[in-house]
Amino acid sequence: MGDILGLFLAAMQRQGDVSYILSGSAVTMMNKIISDHTSPLFAQFARYSLAPFDKDSSRELISKILPELKNPDFIQEIYLFTCGNPFYITVLCERIRNLSHTISQIDESLIRTVFILEALSKNGKIYAHSQYVYDLSLKQATGDAALRNILRLLAEEEGQP
Repeated sequence: MGDILGLFLAAMQRQGDVSYILSGSAVTMMNKIISDHTSPLFAQFARYSLAPFDKDSSRELISKILPELKNPDFIQEIYLFTCGNPFYITVLCERIRNLSHTISQIDESLIRTVFILEALSKNGKIYAHSQYVYDLSLKQATGDAALRNILRLLAEEEGQP
């Protein structure tokens, strides 16, 4: 990965009047890319966390991804399932958009089905993100056996491996 980042840095340095944004939900990897002193991109970027969106910002993002979705109840439904998390909104809306090509209309049933698929299916991006957060939590709790056991018990109660 170092070579790719080095090439990216070289390309960045050759260009003027251009801004770059690195974005990702893999927090540990993103931190390493910009904060590890061995990374070519060390100290080249400022770090900002993106908080959950409010209802208006969520509606705006949903409308950009699914401009055909006009029903405010359906937009509210997506907001409620995602709690304004921009990654979750994007994942749900993209999956709804992909499925809406084969299904004649977007309705509450489709929105619920897509959320369930994304959150509970091993192929779902929300599931993968949740698994990543769980694994990261376990790694951070490596010295504290009691905390690790609590996390495992909670996961088992919820049906996680």
